[in-house]
Amino acid sequence: MQGGLHTKQIYKKHSIESPLVTIVTPNYNGAKYLEETILSLQKQNYHNIEHIIIDGKSSDQSLQILQKYQDKIDFFLSEQDQGMYDAINKGFSYANGEIFAYLNSDDLYQSNCIKRVVETYKKLNEDFLVFSNFSIKNETTKKSYHYKASNFGKKSILCYQRMPFAQQSAFWTRKIWDLIGPFDTQYKYVGDFDFFSKILLSSQTNIFHLKENLATFRIHEEALSTHKLMIDEALDVRKKLDLNHISFQLFRRVLSHYYYTISNLSSSLQYRYDKFKLSKGNNYES
Repeated sequence: MQGGLHTKQIYKKHSIESPLVTIVTPNYNGAKYLEETILSLQKQNYHNIEHIIIDGKSSDQSLQILQKYQDKIDFFLSEQDQGMYDAINKGFSYANGEIFAYLNSDDLYQSNCIKRVVETYKKLNEDFLVFSNFSIKNETTKKSYHYKASNFGKKSILCYQRMPFAQQSAFWTRKIWDLIGPFDTQYKYVGDFDFFSKILLSSQTNIFHLKENLATFRIHEEALSTHKLMIDEALDVRKKLDLNHISFQLFRRVLSHYYYTISNLSSSLQYRYDKFKLSKGNNYES
């Protein structure tokens, strides 16, 4: 089953003045929060957005929600898939935009999110991965927390044992997708960690941190990102990409830098102290 504006031969266009941003939303039995996610796109204060939703043949109310918004959604497809990352890859195969991102069917964008990303795209005029600060909304405790994404160099970020920023806040250009993508479908939980790590390792990509809160990551019992098997998959990614070796080399480099700096400082202080003692001695003898 499919629907949306594409099925009516209505396609949004990319231009230098108004870049087209493609957002892919994977969904499987996510009706509980799906409508909120759709509305967070509809309420953006930037409007050249292509929203593509790939549904894994849900058995809940997801299809009714998609049909409700089929005049607003650019394209939706409901068919059996091989998991979330297969759905995301499928979604980007229909994409017409020059800026890409994916937003899960339980997460949200702030109303100015895409506008700020587009402003950055125009300003930098280069291929990039941009990410922002974000909020975490806990559906069990009903509390929200604000988090600042890590803002270090590309490879320094890889020293982290986890994602240094929230996937919900990340956007990248089509050229980066063509270079690094698609997502590795062997992973059920950490395909994003694998994908973003490859971007950070590439010499052909740049990163930029927007120091404002632009996305909300929702925690609830059904969320894939809370599954304990994530740890095993993350360790596999680190091994495959040799991230542990990179982390060790960076750690050695940092230690070497600080050792060199401290040694120079120590030598300088010793020189000043010796000079001071000598001057005191000369004054006494005179």
